Amino acid sequence: MFGLGQEVLGNGINGQAINSLQDWDNFAKAVQVSSYQTDHDGMTGVAAIRKESLEPTLRAVVAQSDTFTFFKNLKRQPVTSAVHEWMVQLSRGGQVDGMNIGELGEIQFDVGDYRRKVERLKLYATGGKISDFANVQSLEGESLRARENENAMVRIANAVERSLFTSDEKYSPNKINGYKAQLRNFEGGRNIINLNGSSDVDDLVQTIFHIKADVRQEGNYGDVTDTYVDAATQNALDMKLMPQYRVQLDNNPTTLQYGAPVGAIKTSYGNLKLNHTIWNDSAMNTQPTIVKNRGRLPDKVPGQPTITVTPIASAPGSADGWTADRAGEYWYAVSLVDADGREGQPSVLQAGTVADGGALRISGNAAFSSVTATGGRIYRSRKNRDTMPELKDLRLSGEFAVESDGSFEYVDVNQRIPGSSSIPVMNLKPDSIQWLQLRPAMQFPLFATNQLIHPWAVALYGTLQLGQPQHHYLVDGFIPEATTWHPFK
Repeated sequence: MFGLGQEVLGNGINGQAINSLQDWDNFAKAVQVSSYQTDHDGMTGVAAIRKESLEPTLRAVVAQSDTFTFFKNLKRQPVTSAVHEWMVQLSRGGQVDGMNIGELGEIQFDVGDYRRKVERLKLYATGGKISDFANVQSLEGESLRARENENAMVRIANAVERSLFTSDEKYSPNKINGYKAQLRNFEGGRNIINLNGSSDVDDLVQTIFHIKADVRQEGNYGDVTDTYVDAATQNALDMKLMPQYRVQLDNNPTTLQYGAPVGAIKTSYGNLKLNHTIWNDSAMNTQPTIVKNRGRLPDKVPGQPTITVTPIASAPGSADGWTADRAGEYWYAVSLVDADGREGQPSVLQAGTVADGGALRISGNAAFSSVTATGGRIYRSRKNRDTMPELKDLRLSGEFAVESDGSFEYVDVNQRIPGSSSIPVMNLKPDSIQWLQLRPAMQFPLFATNQLIHPWAVALYGTLQLGQPQHHYLVDGFIPEATTWHPFK
């Protein structure tokens, strides 16, 4: 537990063995001379004898919770550098039909198609503290310090799980590139399929069949094994998936019927497992952050921007995005984010009316903010609200990077349907996807100033690696029929 055996610590305190957290605290107080170090990599001597590794706590938190399904299923791969590079082979080269030559013919030389990929490990960190009074108390026999450590681990796990799906360093440089961002960066986003607001389960399932077949084709030599769906998408599959495609949770083939819970989608090439998630984009979790956090914001966030919404005649993609049945009036709000991804107060709502084949430009400036904004988020209302809606009635519609002079602009061509579900279809084999981790989750002490408190920090260094990005797809823009929030109704 403490990283050093009793044979190293001798007889502990006054000849007594160290058997508990309280014994350790007493030992630390007795022998440690503080150097006010917070860099735990550089600690030496007595200062290095710390209760640091929280990896067992993190693993327990993740294993016990059904909300960390993605993180739980990823293999942890230790690495030794904060910048991780690897090679991707997309093909073996040559043409299958071009390997025959005449007796004295010229031999053709071919090479495989190789790409180099780079991802940077990022730091997840959160602070914990308890008063000295609380430190000597217990909560129904449980150490309050241990409880706060577990709370910190849950905060870290929440952050990791959400970022695995959605975070993008283009908008917040201190965040990792999650699943969607890495696919967007892979060959121009060719593995992202937009259903453009379809509610048809058959459309979704046929798209998944095409994905599975494509990943198995020559040049990819892989498979897809899993997908992650929100509750509304799971319900749509339960209610509408054709019986012949169902693998039900009870594995009883005699009850293949509409409405029964579906655990996997059956294909000719094997089953695709359905995993539930609350963290991927859906109508439930793409409200403004201040709404999800019940009106609370961190102390230091970018300021509230002022925005302008301007109709324009057209933009690339607008003819397909803004069709006649979707044109109309929409309300917008914009919030700014900093390098760590902390989001500020959304702007005052502004309305704009888009015509068939047109677009809407949302612009503003973040230079006024006392906290530097690196990016921002666009939130949009449902179509044709009679009056200005409340913030809780808006959903994420786009993201942007802030320019060096603080200006920003986003042209809405209705390619990212607010409130729709994003559904990753992936190969969960370790050589195809894994979690890179610099070392186990760590705890290290901070030092109180003029207060009787015990502060500490919890840290984890890691990132997502799509080792074989050609084995992964994202189905975007699916609107479950029974969703409580519909963008065009």
